[in-house]
Amino acid sequence: MIKQLIPPGFCLKCDICCRFLDRFSQMRPYFLYEEIEKVGKHSLKPFKKGRALLISLIRHKNMYICPYFYPKENSCAIYKIRPFDCRLYPFLLSHKDSGIFLCADLNCPFINKNIKSKSFKDYISCLKKIFSDEKLINKILKNKALIGTYVDDVVFLARLKRLSKKLHAHKEKP
Repeated sequence: MIKQLIPPGFCLKCDICCRFLDRFSQMRPYFLYEEIEKVGKHSLKPFKKGRALLISLIRHKNMYICPYFYPKENSCAIYKIRPFDCRLYPFLLSHKDSGIFLCADLNCPFINKNIKSKSFKDYISCLKKIFSDEKLINKILKNKALIGTYVDDVVFLARLKRLSKKLHAHKEKP
């Protein structure tokens, strides 16, 4: 569904993804229920009880990492079945005021290097179209934790008008 913008070789040399300074970081991956089922079939590490869709980060040196991440190899144990949230990264959805925005993590070196390029702008246009799809909007409405709150290290790229409108209407329903 979402074509990867960043070349795999670039990611393999990076030391940003899958690593977190805070054990309860807002940026840790969120798994949809159907994604948990896929991962569960592979008998990998469990999800945090009580917050079934957010993974529990594990301590590694002076930070926390995703339990599916192998720092020595800079690889992911579930890469082929990674969740939507990971497929979207370094792009993310953020809620601010009454709008939902497509954002990018400024900690990603690729974002900083390419944010002004034509290919980057074209990709953002493509993502905006993807996020106007009714099926995806409904999936996001059922999984509102995919929409994070604003954090300092992100840049707003586009307001997702249809998603914002639907979310606002969804909140007003009794």
